[in-house]
Amino acid sequence: MKEKIADYISRGLDEEQAFKEAIISEAIISMGDLSGLVGDMRRLG
Repeated sequence: MKEKIADYISRGLDEEQAFKEAIISEAIISMGDLSGLVGDMRRLG
């Protein structure tokens, strides 16, 4: 997470906005992981 925040800061965002973007990014990744799990569960029955 710290690396993502530092990356966003290096792109010109302030610290607060970089933190928010990192949180959103992590949430999207987590949702993608869960949707794959749901798809697998449906396929396997």
